[in-house]
Amino acid sequence: MPVMWGVLISSTLSAISPILMAMVDPQWPYWYMAFIAQVLQPLSPDVLFTVGLLIVSAVFPSHTQALGGAVFNTCSQLGTSIRLTITSAIANSRTAASGDVDKASPNALISGYRAVF
Repeated sequence: MPVMWGVLISSTLSAISPILMAMVDPQWPYWYMAFIAQVLQPLSPDVLFTVGLLIVSAVFPSHTQALGGAVFNTCSQLGTSIRLTITSAIANSRTAASGDVDKASPNALISGYRAVF
């Protein structure tokens, strides 16, 4: 299978995840839509990480491929930690700004989750 098809298919499937989370009802069981959204969300980053690592390793000469892969992995992990920090701040601020009195209620939390997705 060509790499571009894998990237295109995984990106399309990952793009469905926010749509599902936007339509989820807090009263529904987790398995209706939220679980499917959680399964589809990491497909594209996982495929892109693998493809990117293979490309970076192929570009470097054989005696520095490990170094290139290590730098790529370090940058990826740093980007992931920054992304998680930003999305957590967005979700918490959106949940705090919700009109619900109980900020731990499903309706208050779903507004933060929707904003992040």
